[in-house]
This record gives sequence, C-alpha cells and structure tokens, in this order.
Amino acid sequence: MIREENVRIIFGLKLKHYRHEKGLSLSALSEESGLSPSYLNEIEKGKKYPKTEKIVALAHVFEVGYDDMVSLKLPGPLSAISDLLLSNIINDLPLHMFGFDLSRMVDWMADSPSQVGAFMSTIVEIARNYDMKKEQFYFAALRSYQEVNDNYFEELEAAVQGFIDAHGGDVKEIIRYNEILSILINKYKYEVREFKVDEYPELRASRYIFIPNKNKKILLINNTLNENQRLFIVGRELAYCISKLKDRPHHSLLVEVPSFEHILNNFRGAYCAAAVLMPKDHVMYDLEKLLKMRRFDGDYLLSIMNKYQVAPEIFFHRVTNLLPKFFGIRQLFFIRIQNDSKTSVFDVTRELHLSTLHSPHGNEKSRHYCRRWVAVKLLKDLSERQKEGGFSGPITKAQRVRYVDSGNDYFCISIARPMAPTPNTNASVTLGFEINTAFKKNCNFWDDTNVEDAEVNETCETCKLSDCKERAAEPIVYARRKRVQGIRDAMERLKKQEG
Repeated sequence: MIREENVRIIFGLKLKHYRHEKGLSLSALSEESGLSPSYLNEIEKGKKYPKTEKIVALAHVFEVGYDDMVSLKLPGPLSAISDLLLSNIINDLPLHMFGFDLSRMVDWMADSPSQVGAFMSTIVEIARNYDMKKEQFYFAALRSYQEVNDNYFEELEAAVQGFIDAHGGDVKEIIRYNEILSILINKYKYEVREFKVDEYPELRASRYIFIPNKNKKILLINNTLNENQRLFIVGRELAYCISKLKDRPHHSLLVEVPSFEHILNNFRGAYCAAAVLMPKDHVMYDLEKLLKMRRFDGDYLLSIMNKYQVAPEIFFHRVTNLLPKFFGIRQLFFIRIQNDSKTSVFDVTRELHLSTLHSPHGNEKSRHYCRRWVAVKLLKDLSERQKEGGFSGPITKAQRVRYVDSGNDYFCISIARPMAPTPNTNASVTLGFEINTAFKKNCNFWDDTNVEDAEVNETCETCKLSDCKERAAEPIVYARRKRVQGIRDAMERLKKQEG
C-alpha cells in the first residue's frame, strides 16, 4: 500500500515542477489559481493534498489534464524520485536516526531534480548489477547506523541496567540459562518447549520459533542446540521484553524482511541480550586484564568467552560496544567468514567497521578471499581437525597483518568454530585493530614476537604478490588494473614528448 505521506510528496514535487516550467512565483500562481501562497507552499512541501476542485484549478493554470496532476508518476528527471517514493524503502528507514527528515528532503529533491534523479537512477542501477535485495539494503543501513554511533547505545545499556537493578542490583554472578528461563515463564508468561528437527527437517538450521499467542507467548527451541546457544535465545527473548520491542522476528531464519524496523529491532534485541549475558562492568574488568598482558594468550581469551557462555560472534560484538567508548580504541573492524567444510569457498557474511580504513571487507561471490589471512587459515585448520576426529572447536589465533595495497597495519584476533545446527558449515569471526597510538597505549601485547606477521590482500584476484604459495586464483583484476595504468603512463609520456 502506498503511504499517504508519499502521495502528498509526489503531488508537491509535481506542482513545483509545473510552476517552474511556467516560470511562475508562488504569488503569481496564487493569483491565477485563486489559492493562497501559504497554502501552495504547504502543498509543495508535501504537508497538504488539495481537494478535487483545487486540483482542477491548478491543472487549468498549467494547461495539463486532471489525470496528469493526480498521477503518481513524476515527469522527466523526477521519475526516479517517484519510483523511490512509491517503493516505500525510504519510509522503512528510520531517517531521524541519521538526522534526516523526509519532508525536508523534498526541497532538496525539487531544487536539483536532474542531479537527484541521476543519483537515484545510479543507486537503482548499482543495486541491479550487484543483485542487491531489499534486506541487503536494510543490513547496509543498519551497519552504517552502528558505525556512526561507535556501536554503543546508551539507551539500550540503560534498559539493561534497569533490569539488573530490578533483579538483584549489582550482579556478582553471571546470569545463567535457568534464571532467564524462570523470569520468562513466571514474569512474562512464556511457554518454552523444544521442536524436534527429525519431525521438521526443513527447520534444521532454525534455532527458534516464536508464537505470540494472546494469553501466552510460546517459544520453541531447536532440540539439537547446546546450552550456550539456548542461553542466547532466551536472553534475546528477555531483551525483547525489557526493551518492549514489538516488531521483531518470529524465527531465526531470514525468510522475509518486512521492514527496516524489523531488522533494527532484531539488532536491538541481540544488543540487549549480549549486555544482559555480558554485563558491562564484568566485561570491562576482563578486557583490562587481557590488554595488560605482555603476550597474547588465546587460551585466556577463550576462557573469558566461555565464562559468559556465549558464541564468539556475540563475545566480539560486545567487545566492539565497549572498546571505543571506554578504552579509546576506535579504529577497529569485525568480520565473519563462513566456509562449507566440504569446499574451499570462503564468504564474508557480516562486517562492521568502526574506522575510516575499510581494507578488509566483503568481496564479490566469485572472488577468492586471501588465504594468508588468519581468519581463513583458522577455518582450514578447523576443517582438517574435524576430518581427523570430529573436533568441534573453538580455536583462536592472532596475527599482525599489512595490506599490500593500502599499507594499513592491523592486529587481528580470530576465533573459528562450527556453525551448528547448520550442517557442514564453519565460521571464523575476527576483530582487527589498527596498530596506531591508541592501540599501542592500551594493548601491551601489540608487538608480541610470538604473533606471526603477514602481508595480505583482500582477494587473490586483486593481489600483486608474485611469490604467494597460498594463492587460490590468478590475479586477473590486478593484471587488468596494471594494463590500464600502463596505458595511462604511455599516454602521459607521449604527451610530454609531442608537447
């Protein structure tokens, strides 16, 4: 259904377009149409929609048909804008969180129709070429929202602290599965049961199903999950209750994404769940102790994670909440890479950059991610161990890397584990810290000699290293760029010689 606000905006843009075509000011249009300048101004800003007789009067002034005036298609260079408004995508995004107001954007759209139209068309064309789906657009917007806020949200932290204060004040022990389960059942009237994947094999990869009945909320949990996985599921349900979020996913599989609010609330629920399971003061104490160590200790890192009974991804995301805010370590990134253990395909499936340096980022599906990088090495190591004896991990390793193209230096910590209950799938999550003054000041093991150094790139196809034993594909993109640069250099030499 087309939103009323969008209909008003389209009519306002059309009115302004026709008025400019006629070379009329608001006062002149007012005289010819009999409508006041202030009323015409409100129409153009998308605040009001005129009645039929007033539309007829405007159509007469512009010498166009009534149907042309009420059509939802904008003329000429504005057509791309109407396509955007009719798609409702722009309404699904909470523009206020980025400091935008849709009504204010109308003036910008109307004042520069050619430029804005070209910009919108470019976005649509890029989305088509890269097969961008609506949910990918939403996730990109969410990632930007996290990045501009350093992935720390005071209102969510406050909501969690309020819950902690109401259930014992200063939490001296980490909250456990049975405690959360009891709160859900007794306070929030949940019924928590299992569903058997043998009876519903299509739902093998689904972690939970939520059924919001009127009298009792029903939470069905995959019977193959371990206690750590169950802990986060019930923790997120508790988070939805604490933060009073209504528009939320009812299952863990991304079957459909109705709106950006849906994605945003899923993130808010996960954020609050991590904050409940990993209270701020506890985690800050553990991080401070870890960062003071002179040597990187992977076993100690895993012991911290295991204390909270959370997955590596949840653990690292909680770390990204706190390091920028309380330790001054802002130049960092998070990346998750998944691998089918039966293949050599490695895909970036999640990323977050709290820096202006985006050297490691998602690559095209056909590209081969750098095999020198610790995130990929760990996945290959995990796969080999699984073949030898059913090893389930997790395993961790650190690495200092320099990207050969950009020269950016990072200290990377990766953890790899199976993605149960998804069959034959492993994932590694990586935290990368730019090796700068802030990181050196706060982390004593940044120059640990036991941590390997490596030159890396993003993909084999873009890499100029000629002696790489781990190369999985020819450097076709680099070779193409080199040819283009050679042509440019030759042209410059020719110009100088003939000039």
